[in-house]
Amino acid sequence: MNERCNRCGRVLKNPVYVEIGYGKVCAAKEGVTVPKHEKKNVDKPVEKEN
Repeated sequence: MNERCNRCGRVLKNPVYVEIGYGKVCAAKEGVTVPKHEKKNVDKPVEKEN
Protein backbone atom coordinates (compact mmCIF):
# COMPACT_ATOMS: atom_id res chain seq x y z
CA MET A 1 0.00 0.00 0.00
CA ASN A 2 1.09 3.52 -0.71
CA GLU A 3 1.41 5.80 2.32
CA ARG A 4 0.89 8.91 0.19
CA CYS A 5 -2.32 10.39 -1.14
CA ASN A 6 -2.95 9.41 -4.76
CA ARG A 7 -4.32 12.90 -5.48
CA CYS A 8 -2.01 15.39 -3.75
CA GLY A 9 0.93 13.27 -2.57
CA ARG A 10 0.72 14.13 1.12
CA VAL A 11 1.84 11.53 3.65
CA LEU A 12 -1.12 9.57 5.06
CA LYS A 13 -1.01 8.65 8.77
CA ASN A 14 -4.50 7.29 9.38
CA PRO A 15 -4.60 3.59 8.45
CA VAL A 16 -8.13 3.92 7.02
CA TYR A 17 -6.98 6.59 4.58
CA VAL A 18 -3.79 4.68 3.78
CA GLU A 19 -6.00 1.73 2.82
CA ILE A 20 -8.17 3.78 0.43
CA GLY A 21 -5.20 5.76 -0.90
CA TYR A 22 -6.62 9.26 -0.34
CA GLY A 23 -6.56 11.74 2.53
CA LYS A 24 -9.76 13.01 4.12
CA VAL A 25 -10.09 16.13 1.96
CA CYS A 26 -8.99 14.49 -1.29
CA ALA A 27 -11.32 11.54 -0.72
CA ALA A 28 -14.24 13.96 -0.37
CA LYS A 29 -13.20 15.87 -3.50
CA GLU A 30 -12.88 12.62 -5.49
CA GLY A 31 -16.20 11.28 -4.19
CA VAL A 32 -14.57 8.32 -2.43
CA THR A 33 -16.67 7.02 0.45
CA VAL A 34 -14.79 6.33 3.66
CA PRO A 35 -16.04 3.50 5.90
CA LYS A 36 -17.17 4.78 9.29
CA HIS A 37 -16.03 2.99 12.40
CA GLU A 38 -18.15 2.80 15.53
CA LYS A 39 -16.72 4.77 18.41
CA LYS A 40 -16.48 3.13 21.78
CA ASN A 41 -18.74 4.66 24.39
CA VAL A 42 -16.28 6.14 26.88
CA ASP A 43 -18.95 7.94 28.90
CA LYS A 44 -20.59 4.76 30.13
CA PRO A 45 -18.79 3.17 33.09
CA VAL A 46 -17.79 -0.46 32.75
CA GLU A 47 -19.59 -2.76 35.18
CA LYS A 48 -17.37 -5.14 37.12
CA GLU A 49 -18.44 -8.72 37.76
CA ASN A 50 -18.64 -9.75 41.42
